[in-house]
Amino acid sequence: MSYTLLTRKLMSTPIIFVYGTLRLEYANEAAKRIQTECTYLGQGVAKGELLDLGPYPGAIINNPYLTIIHGQCFLLPQNPDPLLAFLDDYEGPEYRREIHDIYSWRGITPAIIYHLDAYPNAQPVPEGDWYTYQSQRDSKKLS
Repeated sequence: MSYTLLTRKLMSTPIIFVYGTLRLEYANEAAKRIQTECTYLGQGVAKGELLDLGPYPGAIINNPYLTIIHGQCFLLPQNPDPLLAFLDDYEGPEYRREIHDIYSWRGITPAIIYHLDAYPNAQPVPEGDWYTYQSQRDSKKLS
């Protein structure tokens, strides 16, 4: 697929799927922008594997293990370009913005998701739910 066609397709997909520190449970600058500029649609899951990268997760989409990643779906604003450019910077160069199928209240829905191609030696997040996992992991550190 050409870069122009891929860019046009990315821009025409109005839904973004977030699975980590961009979820409603977080209050960092990027999560606040999504919460302010987008409309929350509900929960969803993606096929893939969620990895613990320390302070944040990484997703490997459509991995051969076919586990799931829990996340949230948001409707992007009318002009998503400024928000997506901000999120590209926030996520960094190791993450790719692509369209993948999300399973949600709408059935199978294409959505923008930021993911990694690979991340050797990272620990998988059991159950694929970053917020629950991080809360339990961090509470164990305090005890």
